[in-house]
Amino acid sequence: MVYNMPAIEIQFDITKVESRAYGIECWKVFWRTVDIKKISSTLLFGSDTDVMTNDEERIYCIAVRSFDTVILGKIRAALEKSTEFQKIAASPAFIESALVERENMIDAGRVDSEGNLVGYAHNSRVALGIVRKEKNRLIKVEQQSTPITVRKKPASSRTKDFPSISSLKELLSFLLTNFGEKNKSEFWVTPEELCDIVEKYAEIFQVQWDVSSCGLSEDMTYVTLFNKGKAGENIALKGLFPFPTESEAKNFCYDRRQNFEYLFGQIEGLWGIQGRFATNFNGKSMNDLIEEKYYTRKHDIDAFDLWPRICRRREALGISPKY
Repeated sequence: MVYNMPAIEIQFDITKVESRAYGIECWKVFWRTVDIKKISSTLLFGSDTDVMTNDEERIYCIAVRSFDTVILGKIRAALEKSTEFQKIAASPAFIESALVERENMIDAGRVDSEGNLVGYAHNSRVALGIVRKEKNRLIKVEQQSTPITVRKKPASSRTKDFPSISSLKELLSFLLTNFGEKNKSEFWVTPEELCDIVEKYAEIFQVQWDVSSCGLSEDMTYVTLFNKGKAGENIALKGLFPFPTESEAKNFCYDRRQNFEYLFGQIEGLWGIQGRFATNFNGKSMNDLIEEKYYTRKHDIDAFDLWPRICRRREALGISPKY
């Protein structure tokens, strides 16, 4: 925590939150009530505490610090009017000023002067992305048809010649060898190259598409490859997403260069950074085993529908592809 700075701590009773992901749920309540554009230049924190109230409440706390005490007052006033917050609020619901310093709370990002959530902000950013989508669904926007660009095939020399492949293990080996870097534990592909790959092996692998928020971005694109028709091992890729700001994109690439010396000076190109956008996809060598009960086919798409989705996604984000 940062001391000598006015603060308000908002206390949630975990036992009243109907989700194992109670941290995200508490942040969702916060963002449904508080307009991020109206709390600029604030610091955010959030975590469980060791506190147990007399009513045996388990507490999750969100703390906001700002030199503008008017902002803190408005946050409290807004939450006091929120019936959603009152249902899961602890007692007391708020602790202000110096008393907040007793908590060893985890950084949940900061709101910059423009009202962007920047810095490390896992639960708070995931929740903010979910709430933004909730609000967008309530706004009726005329849907415009996005023209589907004719794609050059093959997309690059790397997708000119494909080997005969019959398993995810073989595909992963091919991707790490031809699209990976020095350590051979992750790989990067352009959207066009990814489409070449999934279309080539469309009879073998099922493609899933999803767009959701995560700790890195409020609007992440996920493409996952499974063995056709069943759960289990998978190859997961993420990309085609916005950072909160162009500065955040640069900071992310700088941090990665520091952690992986062999990628020094290459991260921007591998991710396809354009301003605040990462335009390429990154895949990991980790084949996480997904149990059948957590596997859902609602995200299944036809391999040949991936390219139209990417075109629509680029249009929605305002990304101009480079050819």
